[in-house]
Formats: sequence, structure tokens, C-alpha cells
Amino acid sequence: MSQTEKGKVVLGGDTKLSFASARVNQGTEYYETGSSKVQSFEFTPQLGFFPVKDLALGLGIRYSYDNSTVYSIEYKSSSFYLMPYVQLYFGNSNVKPFLFASAGVGTGTNVETGYNSGWDNTKKSLFLYEAGGGFAIFANDMVSVEMGIAYSAGTSKYDNYGEARKDKASGVGANIGIVLCL
Repeated sequence: MSQTEKGKVVLGGDTKLSFASARVNQGTEYYETGSSKVQSFEFTPQLGFFPVKDLALGLGIRYSYDNSTVYSIEYKSSSFYLMPYVQLYFGNSNVKPFLFASAGVGTGTNVETGYNSGWDNTKKSLFLYEAGGGFAIFANDMVSVEMGIAYSAGTSKYDNYGEARKDKASGVGANIGIVLCL
């Protein structure tokens, strides 16, 4: 299979969609305070190349959007990242395991509206890194479906009413994407 040969160009991306709705009960079993709703979307188109066989180098542009409502307060968050990446494939069959790593910087905003809101269009400076692995299933010499799992960690720096803040987050997630090898 010649999908990961030297000189090939890689065009691909992955996406994550998540929707959840929960009812929150507080007080006694007869007293309800409200509900929470969360929606999130993430998309990462990527462009790369193979400088040598089975090693892809490239750049991804990640966009993410989250919208949640808790009681009467609505939180919206969006972010963009530039994510250089390296991905190493193994084997010669049409199912190839791979390992990857990426790190990047970004920018984002938080908007909070509703009663007693604490944020009002807060700008964030972002840093994110991730590493993981998975399998690429090549349907032919040009198209593959990639499924993987990754550990991600990041920081968010922003000013909250004159106080410098730094938030940290990390976790494990799964993704799926379609890749074209040209």
C-alpha cells in the first residue's frame, strides 16, 4: 500500500459533537431548582505531508464552541488553535496503527449573560498539547478513516476584573476522522 509514502500530501480532519441535558434537583425531593443544558462542537481540519515513509508532519486548525445554560445564566465559549502535529504510522497492510503528538497556541472568548454574570466577553490566551494513538483503515490508496484516543492538556490565561487568572484542564478523549492521501 502506498498511502504513507514519501512525498504524499495529507488532507484530513476530525470532529467531535456532544449534546447533553440534565435536570438538577436540590433541597427536598419535592423542590426543583432548574435544569442545565450543554452543547459543544469541535472541528480540526489538517494539512500535512510525508517527508519520509510513514511519518506525517502538518498543521491543524482547531475550532471549538461550547454553549451551556445553568439556571438563568448562559455561558458561551469559542476558541481557535494552530496545532502543528507529527504522526507515525506502522505496518504495510490496509489497517495501520499510528501514534501522534501535537501542541499549539490559540485564542478564545468567554461570554456570560444572565442574572449576576461574572464574565462579560473575556478574551483568553490558550495553549494545548495532546498525544495518542489509534488505527487508520485505508479503503484504497487515497482514503482512510482514522479512529484514535488521546490525552490532552491545556491552559487558559485571562484577566477577570483586573485579576490575572490561569485555568488548567486535562483529559482523555476519542475521535474519528477522514483522511485523503494525495
